[in-house]
Amino acid sequence: MKEVEMEVGKKVLVGRSESMLVREEGEVVGKRGEEMVDMMEEVEWGFEWMEERIRGDV
Repeated sequence: MKEVEMEVGKKVLVGRSESMLVREEGEVVGKRGEEMVDMMEEVEWGFEWMEERIRGDV
């Protein structure tokens, strides 16, 4: 998480290892991360669709 915090320039978690809380900034990072994963899945689906289209039915 330290790398993420350094990258975005914000603290995303607060607390100690036994009781961490997600800050509002962390919620934003998490939401955007989920969106990125969804987009990558769509890209992969698009590539699979293109490969199927190129192969076609013989």
